[in-house]
Amino acid sequence: MWWLPLLLVFLGSLAADDNLADVLCPEESGIPSYCPAFMVVRGSEFGNQQDDYLARAQNIIRKSSEKIREAVQKERDLSECFFQIFQFLALERRQLAIDHHTVGSDQFGARRDLEGCADFSYTPFIGGYSEYGKQILTFLKEALSTMPREGGQFLEKTWLHEETFLGKRSSVEIQIFDKDDLKREKWHEGLQETDLPQWFPAALLKEPPKDLSGKKTLFQALRQLRLTAPEKYSHLRMGSLLMLMMNDFPSPMKAGKLGGPMKWVGNLNYLKSFYVLCTVRLEIQGNMEPLFQYITWGYQNPDDPEEDPCERMARCSEVVVVHQHESLIQKTLDDASHVFAKAVQWNGKNIVELQELIALLRLELICMPFLRGSAATSEWMEAAIYEFHKLRYTMDRNRLTDLEAYSNPYPSQFFNAYTSYIKVSR
Repeated sequence: MWWLPLLLVFLGSLAADDNLADVLCPEESGIPSYCPAFMVVRGSEFGNQQDDYLARAQNIIRKSSEKIREAVQKERDLSECFFQIFQFLALERRQLAIDHHTVGSDQFGARRDLEGCADFSYTPFIGGYSEYGKQILTFLKEALSTMPREGGQFLEKTWLHEETFLGKRSSVEIQIFDKDDLKREKWHEGLQETDLPQWFPAALLKEPPKDLSGKKTLFQALRQLRLTAPEKYSHLRMGSLLMLMMNDFPSPMKAGKLGGPMKWVGNLNYLKSFYVLCTVRLEIQGNMEPLFQYITWGYQNPDDPEEDPCERMARCSEVVVVHQHESLIQKTLDDASHVFAKAVQWNGKNIVELQELIALLRLELICMPFLRGSAATSEWMEAAIYEFHKLRYTMDRNRLTDLEAYSNPYPSQFFNAYTSYIKVSR
């Protein structure tokens, strides 16, 4: 039996720097003056190229705004305009990386669903993102605290909340998996070769490929397995998620001499008696589709039954965000193109209505379409719309919109956060 190898793009170092936080964060000055706080704080890591980045970003935003204006004047299809600008921004972000000699510059603007070779991508919300991770854990704690328990065990293992924002349905589903669930589902045992279709390259599951060709072969096979045998694919994927948590946050072990006292070895915060998987869905082209997921763990202390496992989870656990599956990226972008069109066609009266549409656009763009540079292109798209409408906006430079979207799972909650740190005026 084999595990599905961890064919993950580890975004704790890549996407955390480029896909989530490489954004322009204007503070006290409005368009077209920008001050990307993330780059200023970590300037040396960007080759001290801030001034050039800022100047070129302003020019990129101006050109994008002009493209919108030209499309409107010539009555072109605005959804097509979205993709034209989207591609323009991707190419510009890559050129910036090339000119600044950024390592891995070819990944900037490269579509994750077209040029990537990882089955799914994730970001641990730790280190510089721990503040947002704690916000997510607090949300999960509050949700789980409403679920009935007896003797430390959850009597119900599923929690669901649904809402509608701007006519779009959304939902947040939380699932709890304890040791009985793990034993029954046997995710940790993987799949035997006989469990997989004959066409599937099972040998690549024994030894994860190191070359790009082998990785792409397995990636395409997993994509086909997801379509033709979704239950087997889900089994492998869940096994990978659990392996991820065990590898990155290993549970401590008891050790000691035979007949002598035993003591814990390892990080006691990583003790686990159940896992928590939260799936955030959004209505995309009429269907409820996963936008992203959280995975974390909890622990019911047998030596202290009075300790609340939900409180302990918020205090001791870490959370990993699993990004939207690559197979849904194009569908999400198609939907986002229509939101973009509505934002461009805003009637100029109620600014809040425009902010609602742009917040929804930013929410859909956290599908993370590129291997690197997703956050910057989303920010530039947002700024171009405001500039097209000749509006000015100021932003709290300590707030990062993509991270705000991930840590505010309800669209209405995200909108409230968005309007609390972005102020728009004529």
